[in-house]
Amino acid sequence: MDNIFVIPTRITESTLIHSGPNFLMDIIIGSDGTNNPTVACYNEADDSKTATARVIPSQTYDAIALGLNGIVLQFARFNNTGLYVEVSNLGSGEIVVGSRLAGTLSYYSFR
Repeated sequence: MDNIFVIPTRITESTLIHSGPNFLMDIIIGSDGTNNPTVACYNEADDSKTATARVIPSQTYDAIALGLNGIVLQFARFNNTGLYVEVSNLGSGEIVVGSRLAGTLSYYSFR
């Protein structure tokens, strides 16, 4: 049986989270209080700099807010190709991306 739980992935730089179909559930940004990080998510199968299928608009988060900033989706965002998260100016902060592999939700149907 597939794992049906959200897989949290901690990152500190741009990286490929999944190669292949997946669901993006949420993103939480922990800033370092100094740098204003910018984050964008792409439906992309590799960590290429040519990522163009943006699924979450690029957003800059205010480090002065100190603590957690983030995006909590009201739905699971399906990515058919992969999930690449682009990060800049994170400093010593970190990002937690909550996602789940496709095929783990038996009650979803895509036609």
